[in-house]
Amino acid sequence: MNVGIVTMHRLHNYGSFLQAFALKKIIESYGHYVEFIDIVSPINAEIKQGKYDVEKLLRNCKRVVRYNYRLSDILKWRHDIKSVFNSSGRTWLGYNDNVNDNGEYDIIVIGSDEVFNCADKVLGFRPGMFGHLLKTKRKISYAASFGYTVYDDLCVNVLRERVSEMLSEYEAISVRDKNSYDIVKRLVDVEPIISLDPVFVYNYDDYIEEVNYGDYILIYSYLERISSDESAQIKKYASENGIKIISLFSYYKWADYNLAADPFKVLSLFKSAKCVVTDTFHGMVMSIKYNKSFACYVRASNYNKITYVLKYFDLERCVVGDKDSLRDILDSVVSYDNVNDKINYETQKSISYLGSFM
Repeated sequence: MNVGIVTMHRLHNYGSFLQAFALKKIIESYGHYVEFIDIVSPINAEIKQGKYDVEKLLRNCKRVVRYNYRLSDILKWRHDIKSVFNSSGRTWLGYNDNVNDNGEYDIIVIGSDEVFNCADKVLGFRPGMFGHLLKTKRKISYAASFGYTVYDDLCVNVLRERVSEMLSEYEAISVRDKNSYDIVKRLVDVEPIISLDPVFVYNYDDYIEEVNYGDYILIYSYLERISSDESAQIKKYASENGIKIISLFSYYKWADYNLAADPFKVLSLFKSAKCVVTDTFHGMVMSIKYNKSFACYVRASNYNKITYVLKYFDLERCVVGDKDSLRDILDSVVSYDNVNDKINYETQKSISYLGSFM
């Protein structure tokens, strides 16, 4: 079969890359041809006008002032990150500079990631992310998420009927969190299944290599989201334990290393880390996947998807609250036996779900 995937594969984001790669490899294992479908966003027109280039420059200038960074360091780091993702995307995901949005498919798989997020302040509501008007005989979703969109957002923005109509065209619906489950159930009166993110499901062992940084605490966050109080706790913990600080995906002056690593080296760094501090969904996923001691700062933008997974795996104690000590969380012993049993069970369920359509 000719299979198309609708996801966030072109984002310069390690989680987006790794989930896209994993889903592609899983479907290819059934002997099918797989490619990613590009969904043109309203943002593209503004990008062409140079608006976002100007905004990025202004944001970088603010960072220089706020965090006492050197502008050259920020620009070099951003250039390196962009180069890594452009190279990795071409090599492993198979895309190029051309927009792939006019193919015909036997089936389209929508997901995973926040493909249903209608409240995204940058990308906005994109019917194509629901598979609207794409040329296919069948549509399903896998581990799709509404992100921080809640049901009331759809009502306020008069999107409820449109989204309901598009979801009604699916042969089956799989989501990855309770918020998305609840929205689908209210919109189309169908009980979707909740599936693991592909990063949990896929075995990356063939792509992981040893790293040699000694003992280190790994920081995986979006830029500017680690506050001064949070960074103070991180630096104190590293100093007390005699370990280095490695930051991925964000440039922090207080880190010993700010790495623009390729996506598979990121997995290697997670696997070898002494412990992890993260405030992202996939940072949490990779920490759990490799049975790490980790602390998670939950933000408003990822509350729905992170809290569901942590609750399911009984790892809510890894969340850093207002009165929690980072040291106490990172030093606590996490038993992963039950967690790994659940991952194995959910992995088989996810593989069976996808296999039933392949």
